[in-house]
Amino acid sequence: MRPFVVDIFRTDSKNNVSKRRLQADNLEIAKHLMEVYKETGDVTRIVVSERVGTRYTRLEKKCVWTRGI
Repeated sequence: MRPFVVDIFRTDSKNNVSKRRLQADNLEIAKHLMEVYKETGDVTRIVVSERVGTRYTRLEKKCVWTRGI
């Protein structure tokens, strides 16, 4: 498991929300993924988090981006 997680939330025309989780080795790569996915039209929210602890059960939020409506 990689230490950083990028959760990408998408909304379709019926307002159904789906989540895709990407993993990154460092914060710089995670922020790059956030910048790339920001340009996609159906993405409504992106959360970059760092895994905390030895069991990787908790996430600490580093950045949040939400599309303005």
